Amino acid sequence: MDIETIRTLRRADPFKPFRLLLQDGRKLSVERASFLAISPTGASVVYALEEGGFEILRVSQVREAVVDESLRDIGRRAK
Repeated sequence: MDIETIRTLRRADPFKPFRLLLQDGRKLSVERASFLAISPTGASVVYALEEGGFEILRVSQVREAVVDESLRDIGRRAK
């Protein structure tokens, strides 16, 4: 996965919720752009956990990033 794909999804206007599919099989839901930050070098991302806190991921841990329309309503309620 390259950081430009993630950056493009995060900056989309209008924003469309997406999932990060990780190499270890986990799926992280990015329901709002503010749930994800990208490091200045583009080597890692910071994912905000729903229960509080955050997780730092190397971009190499991300297998795929895909728009997920099923998250759309969740993102609207969270605003």
